[in-house]
Parts: sequence; C-alpha cells; structure tokens
Amino acid sequence: MSFVPTKSRQACTGSCGAGGRWRRTLALLAASPLLFLASVLLAGPACEARAGSPVEIGALDIPGAGRPIGLARAGSRVAVGRRGSPDLWLVETSDPAAPQILGSLEIAGTLRALAGRDRWVYAVGTRGGIARLHVVDALDRVEVGAVELGRLAPPLKVQAETSSRVRVTGRGLQGYVTLVLDVADPWQPSIVEFLMDSAAPSPPGAPAVPDYDPGTPVLAAVWETRGGSRLWDVLLLDRRRELRLVERKVANFADINGDGIFRLACLGDSNTLDRPAWAEAPGWCALLAAGIDDPFFERVEIAEIGATVTAQTVPELAGREARYHLLSALPFEPDIVVMAYGTNDIFQLRGTGAIVAAYLEHEATALSAGITQFAVSTTPRVGETNAISIASNTLLREAFAGRFFESFDGYTLAEHFRADGYHLNAAGQRKRAEEALALLGPR
Repeated sequence: MSFVPTKSRQACTGSCGAGGRWRRTLALLAASPLLFLASVLLAGPACEARAGSPVEIGALDIPGAGRPIGLARAGSRVAVGRRGSPDLWLVETSDPAAPQILGSLEIAGTLRALAGRDRWVYAVGTRGGIARLHVVDALDRVEVGAVELGRLAPPLKVQAETSSRVRVTGRGLQGYVTLVLDVADPWQPSIVEFLMDSAAPSPPGAPAVPDYDPGTPVLAAVWETRGGSRLWDVLLLDRRRELRLVERKVANFADINGDGIFRLACLGDSNTLDRPAWAEAPGWCALLAAGIDDPFFERVEIAEIGATVTAQTVPELAGREARYHLLSALPFEPDIVVMAYGTNDIFQLRGTGAIVAAYLEHEATALSAGITQFAVSTTPRVGETNAISIASNTLLREAFAGRFFESFDGYTLAEHFRADGYHLNAAGQRKRAEEALALLGPR
C-alpha cells in the first residue's frame, strides 16, 4: 500500500486567504499490501471560510477609568486587567449570553500582563522597577501566592505553559530574560530557571477572530471550545461594551482534546476515497468538509480499495481493514470517527454477525481513546447481497442510534450507483455527504 497525501478540497474558488487555516487530509490508495500504518501528514492552504459566521452573543461594560491591558481565561471565568485601581476584574461567563462581574482585586504595583489556566490567573505587576508574579484563584476570587521576579521592565509577557509551569519574559539590566516558575503549589510559586538572551516579547498586534469585525480596535482575545462551537472573549479599546463574547458554531460534535480544531476522521473503502480513478466527482467526506467550510474544521481521510471492517481474507489485500485504519487515524487526534465499510466484507462472504461485531470492536477501541464513532450503512444494492446488507444495517442502526447515516435506504441503483451496483456515483456521494452534514454539521 502506498500513501498519497492530498489536500482537503473546499467549496470555494479563487486564491486562498491569508487567514485560512491549514487543513489535513490523508488519502490512502491501494498499491502494495506491505504497509498499513499512515505516518505522514500533508497540510495545504485552505480557502477562507464563508459558511460559518461569528455571532456576538454577550457583552459587558468593565468598570474603572484606566486603559485595559489584557485578559485571561480561568475555567468559566475571565480576568480583565486595566490600569488604575482596582486593576483586575473577574467576570463569570458560564452563560455567555449574560456575563456577570463577580468583583475586583488589587494587584500590588502596576499591572503589566495576564495569563490563565484551569482556575488560576497569573498576573505580573511592577513597582519601583521590581516585578512580581501574583497567583489569583479565580473561583474564590483571592490572591493566594506571589513571588518576586527581580528587576524587569516592560514589555512583559506571561505564559501559562502547563498547570505547573509559567514563563515570564521581560527586559532585564542586560537584555531580555525569561524566568520559568513552578506553580504546582499556587500558594508558594518559585523560580526554577533563569534564561538570558531571550527574545523580546512580540507585539500583541490584532488578535485573530476570523470574520469578526466589531467596528473598533481589538486589544486582546482568548478562546475556548464549548460543544460544537468556538467561543471568544474579546477585549476592545471601546469603553462601551468593552468585553464581547463571540460564538462561532463549527460542528455538531465536541472538540474533545481542546486544541480548538474540530477534527473528523473518515475511514472506509473505495466509496470513501476522494476522487479515485473512476470517480467523476469528489468523495462524500470531501463534500462534507466543503459543506462545513470552516477554518477550525479538519478532516483526516483514510480509505482503501477493497478495505473491510472485518479481518481481511484475501492475501493480496492484507492490512486493508478498519483496525489498521483506526490505528492510523488515532495519532491525528480526531474528535470523532466515521466508519464506512461492509461492501467488501459481503463480497468476502462475511456474515451479518461478523460485520456488526467488528464495528462494535472498533467502537470500543475508539471509546478507549475518548472518541465517538459513527457508522454508515452498508452497500451494495445488487442481487442476493441485499439480504446481508439489509440485516447488518438493521443491527447497525440500533447499535449506533443517533450516530448512523444512510447510503442504502432512500438510494436507488439507477440514480445513486455506478453500473457495477456498489460504487456510489456523483449523486450517491452527494447524498451521503448530505446525510453526514445533517448529523455532523453546525447547529
């Protein structure tokens, strides 16, 4: 088997926009039975999304007269920093349509930079040229710890790399330096590393909230994913409705690893391949990606001619089966997996019980990685094989209730299949993509 990486084809024309996100697709074409695990990833520039639109769902005025300097997210709460007193405001955003100010805290000196992780806010302030890191519990709304960082001057930047590591970069006496701090015990943060000759903190610039124009300069933006949406907290220089909450609906499944990308793995046989040699149109998974058409959506496509959901019985097709496809997909960290097999299993005389049992076995593997699996009904629609297709589809519909879409019921041989009776034609691929979009597209 050889691996031929291809770009995800998008339903847009013209040149790709600079703001478009790189998309990942892995298409596996049959050639050799010796290799079965995918290890390459090719990304290509994607066209800018036009289908999804960010919507402002909440807004809030932040008290105080000083200039805002930044914001940080800590769980469902957002910390907004500003010059002046008080200089740190905590906002509850569990209901993004109705954000609420919880209160404020004083940070000793002049607040310079903010970062957040889990329930903690890390605030860097300076007084008399000496910088300090303050650790704030956003849930209890209290400062729990602080540590002196030494003589550091702006610009200052703080990064919460992990739940136990924070980096602070600033201008020291002999150039820019970075301090690495251990914050595993928030009550006793400590410096564990001091790095000289660090690069100067890059200017913040305009934070990227694709396709969102509030009509006034954006100072800072942080995001999280909730359900099938990306939610931004946007801090503006405008004093009216200074904090905006902006939602972009991407898909009808969750971003389980929290990387901000809603990633779908399409696994299957030749009916899942994007533009195999005989096809006159894109495959259903490529059409689905075009229908969602969002910079925060990615597809990983792993499909082969002759692939089966059960163990292969044809020596020449060894390795072309769902078990290896799933193992190949897992390193890409998909949020959901769609399996579309069965046709070649029927041709290899595998019965209904074996087909359904294989789907359930692979579902258990996916669930062990925290991934939800969907299933597609089995073709073909020719001759005596219909009985096995009908029986296995009946059981799969029950086993994958709410996670199953059709390429059998509602399809006709003349309209949706090629002359061989088991390869979807352009109309069949579009219909399968519509079924997928109805289940997986944004709500």
